[in-house]
Amino acid sequence: MYPDQKSISDADQRLTTSQVALPKNASDTVYATTGYQASIDKFARLTLATDNVFGDDGGVHQVGTVTGDVTSGYQVSLTVPIDTTTKPTGGDAPGDGGAPPGGGAPPSGGPPPGGGTPPSGAPNGAILG
Repeated sequence: MYPDQKSISDADQRLTTSQVALPKNASDTVYATTGYQASIDKFARLTLATDNVFGDDGGVHQVGTVTGDVTSGYQVSLTVPIDTTTKPTGGDAPGDGGAPPGGGAPPSGGPPPGGGTPPSGAPNGAILG
């Protein structure tokens, strides 16, 4: 979500990120159209209560208002209150390109584990996988 349309192309201007859930009747109508046959069974098993994003509250705060139809298209709106005084604290990629926190060299302390006799039936020195 951005403060205005002009800011959409600048990720640093984002206020928040959200997702919107669609009402079941609108989704049912779309899934009944040609092209969705392969997804109908999956859609039938998923509900807002069981969804991994909306399941915490059944989507009650994320269900948008839908207008339109499958022929002319849909418009979805959702009123989302945003506290613009709160600094975002999550959702950004790590600054170092994704390295795990802590970094550093791997532990040392001698030769790698191993040695001994390979299990019965395993060729000596072979890489299995």
